[in-house]
Amino acid sequence: MKIALISPLPPPEGGIATWTKEAESFFLNNAIQFEIIDNAVVGKRKEKITSTTRLKDEIIRTISIIKKLKHTISSFKPDILHINTSCGRFGIYRDYLCMIFARASHIPCVLHCHCNVADQLHDSIAESVFKRMVKMSTTVFVLNRSTSDYVENKTSITPILMPNFIEIDKNKTVHRAINERMREVLFVGHIQKTKGCFEIVEAARRFPDLHFTLVGPIGIEFSQLKLPPNVSMVGKKKHDDVKRYMDDADAFIFPSYTEGFSNALLEAMYSGLPVIASDVGANRDMIEDKGGIIVPVKNVEKIAEALDFFSAAEIRRKMSGWNINKVERSYSKERVMGKIVDIYTEILTKTN
Repeated sequence: MKIALISPLPPPEGGIATWTKEAESFFLNNAIQFEIIDNAVVGKRKEKITSTTRLKDEIIRTISIIKKLKHTISSFKPDILHINTSCGRFGIYRDYLCMIFARASHIPCVLHCHCNVADQLHDSIAESVFKRMVKMSTTVFVLNRSTSDYVENKTSITPILMPNFIEIDKNKTVHRAINERMREVLFVGHIQKTKGCFEIVEAARRFPDLHFTLVGPIGIEFSQLKLPPNVSMVGKKKHDDVKRYMDDADAFIFPSYTEGFSNALLEAMYSGLPVIASDVGANRDMIEDKGGIIVPVKNVEKIAEALDFFSAAEIRRKMSGWNINKVERSYSKERVMGKIVDIYTEILTKTN
């Protein structure tokens, strides 16, 4: 089995780049032959992902990726091409070109949508291209049920739900210590409007006895914002530092406006934090109303009600244990990547 993977590697760090690194280690540990065609951002966005996308950079990036793909097809001769897509404004067309080259060489394609697709396709042309890609693909992976429904409604093709995953620590205790009094609420992600950070600040004003820590790159609209004294924005941190923030927190808040399958939420669950999350993407599938509370998007009132509910330590204790068990049961790297490899095998069996 020989897999060519079109996917970004860091820098910069990001959800798909993290997935790629973990998939790479799984392939190596399981003696699966693979080559990664790195489609990471170039130019200013390589240094700072929030920088404006430039057409010149995207053209250079596309030419480079196509060259790498053509070389990989001729020299490596992959059995399957796995394309990780975010369905971005430029990326959707670049991924489509890559799929055309692969299909011209009779290589089966796996299209892996790392996003909430309906939120990313901004015009009818992009939507038409996406539908063509789905129909050209041998298999389509999506992160959540809303995207699955969208793909099926637009193409009459049923995709496979494929969640993100996490490395499981076999020595991890199933339970974490729960403070009787809730003091610290944590957010991890890009500190920007679409992540619901304005709502977090507004909720914090209602709970002066709670401290809210926001970890992640700080968007321009927040860099000059006057914060209440119980809110701290600490900027981007290394992964080990983020884990320490999670260890010190009592609850995790994630009121994003749009989401695919959040790695930050996944890590918070695995750390045993009860969760307040918006009703977008895979959030509801992940916590199932048992590992936290789902709230409507842009609804400070419901966030405040959830924070009040979390004041009871026993409630947080039950949610904490449930979250750890859910991640170990459903979202381990071995389980999810094993399922992907099984599907590769099915594809090769059918095509040979």
